Order: sequence, then structure tokens, then C-alpha cells
Amino acid sequence: MNIHSMAKIDAAELKRILAAALKAVKGAFRNLLTLPYAKQYLIATPFLILFFIIVTFPLEVLVKNGLHKLEGSAFRSIQSGEMSIGLFRDWEIESLSITTNGRSDISFSGVECDFSTFGLFAKAIDGDFSIGQFRYVTDTVTSACSLRDGKSKITLDSAQNIPNGGKLSFTLTDIALKGITARGFNIPPIKAGTVKASFLFSPRLMTISEGTITGKDLSGKIRGTISIDQNFQRSQLNITCDIDANSALLSDYRIILGSFINQEKNTLPITITGPLYDPSVSFASGAPGGAPGMLPPKGGTDAPDAPAIPVRRR
Repeated sequence: MNIHSMAKIDAAELKRILAAALKAVKGAFRNLLTLPYAKQYLIATPFLILFFIIVTFPLEVLVKNGLHKLEGSAFRSIQSGEMSIGLFRDWEIESLSITTNGRSDISFSGVECDFSTFGLFAKAIDGDFSIGQFRYVTDTVTSACSLRDGKSKITLDSAQNIPNGGKLSFTLTDIALKGITARGFNIPPIKAGTVKASFLFSPRLMTISEGTITGKDLSGKIRGTISIDQNFQRSQLNITCDIDANSALLSDYRIILGSFINQEKNTLPITITGPLYDPSVSFASGAPGGAPGMLPPKGGTDAPDAPAIPVRRR
């Protein structure tokens, strides 16, 4: 028997084996269709496979890629730690560090969100959130706090991905600020107990609808707006903090700051203006009715006069 004859026999045997296997599969398939609900299961199979792929897809990869696409445009650099992104809700981010084009550093840790993942694809941020630790550092200023009770219901511009409507609220705790200067005056490190804030969004504008500072060292109100730009560094602050003149933090500076006090409201207005990555802080002009160089007594404007407390040199 030559080689060609052997090849013909092997080919014929292979065809026979394949035909038998195909016949067996067809028979098994016919028997399968006789089972209860077999046709329904057969129709549902591709949809179940697609659902399994979606459920097990690593959404963290998409989120990290989306963040890193902002590098070089909105931000200078972005570094992210471990993430757990739920298909429907429940986001957890171990850490996130951002360096702006103005070389300011913003960092988050212990972030928990109840945002709707599908809502984000529909250009909406809707849900609750909290941040274990937030830090904002520039060449001169360092700030840190924790955020809780965060609630957002924000719609995003489809073209620029910036808020164009909705509302946002949260509470800041364990607040620490240092390195702030105003008109050449070095403001001492600040520790505030709690800040409660609410915001309303309109196209390219974020308005503070409620801002309250409470604490042993510092208390007051916050008002103003933040203009929003797709480029982070172009967003502009126009905020005024009306600090209660009886706050303990001001007690050592009653002579120096007295001329800036609004005697009618018994507050020290401090303005924060300029780009978000590098704002400037200054005291607003003193209001009529205040004696230059003197703060009101600690008991308020109606309290008996108290001797001025000398400025403590630092």
C-alpha cells in the first residue's frame, strides 16, 4: 500500500468520525429540546452571558483610564490607589492624589461613594459620599479636613463634563488651616470644629446657598460663588467669610484687626478671590461704626468695655 492510499483511508476515517460526532451532537440537542423550558433557557443563554461579562467587567480600569486622560490638560498629574467600583453603586477609593497645573497638591483617602455608575455614563452625579481625609497643599498654605454626610444631585455638561445644574451639600470636620496671609498679616493656624455647606449649580457657576462655621476657636458664615471652568486652574473664587468677632482665634489680635470689623454685624469679613489653585486672602474694608484699631469686647457689641489685649508676638 502506497502513501497516497494510506492518506485516502485516513481522510475517510476522519470524515466518518466527524460525521458520527455531529450526529451525536444533533441527537443530544434534540433530546435537550424535549426537556421543560429548554427553549426558554436557550433563548436566555446569550443574554445571561452578556450580563455575566458586564457584572464581572473591571470598571476600575475604565475609571483609572478616564482619570489619567485628564493628565496634561485639566491637571498636571494624577495618582490613584486601590479602587472598588460597583456596577450599580458602592464605590470605594483607597487614595487619590492630584497635582494641578499650578503645582498645588490635592489628595483624598478613604473615599466612599454611593453614586450610580450608570448615572455617570448619563452625565449625572447622584448619591451620597464621604471622605476620610482631604488635604490641599500649596507652596504656602496647607489645609486638611474630613468630609461626611455628602449628598449630590448634579448634572454635567455633555460636551465639557462640568456641572451645569443641581445641588451639593456636605459637612467638614477636623478642619486645620495654616500658612494663610492677608495684607502681609500672618494668620495663625486655624482649627475649626465643623463647616456645613450647601451649593447650587447653574451653567459655569457654583453658588454657596448655605455655609456655617461652628467651633470653639472660630465661628461664622460663608457666602459667595465659584466660577467653574473645564480647566481646573481657571476656576475663580469669589467668597466672603464673615467671622464672628467674638471667636477665640481673634482674641490675641483685637488691636490689629479692629478697623476691619463690621460693627453692625459684629463680624470680620475675609475675602477669598482668584484662581482656585492659588487664591488670595484679604480683609474687607472696615464698616462704619467701628473705632479704628479696636475689636468689640468679647461679650458682643452691647457688653461692657474690656481692655484691649496686647498682640502676642510669634
